[in-house]
Amino acid sequence: MDDAARLLPSADAEARHRALSLAAQHGRAEIVRLLLDAGEDPNRYNPEGTHSHSTPLHQSALGGHEAVVRLPVERGARLDLADTVWAASVMPWATAAR
Repeated sequence: MDDAARLLPSADAEARHRALSLAAQHGRAEIVRLLLDAGEDPNRYNPEGTHSHSTPLHQSALGGHEAVVRLPVERGARLDLADTVWAASVMPWATAAR
């Protein structure tokens, strides 16, 4: 967490969004919070190489990371965005995590 906070000011937009994607996928709520507070858009699709067919919310829901799922939802993340492979919103991804 200390490294993320230290590196954030010098990170470009691509690095910030990649960090959000990876933190969401791995259940790192404190880093997701930091990046969302810094203005990262939870509705952007993940960058290439980090499940670009989906959003951070899709991936955190699939991973069953409830604490991470709550953060973008509380900040207005769209629940109706569909992934580009299965055309599914977040709810089916969350159900698949069970």
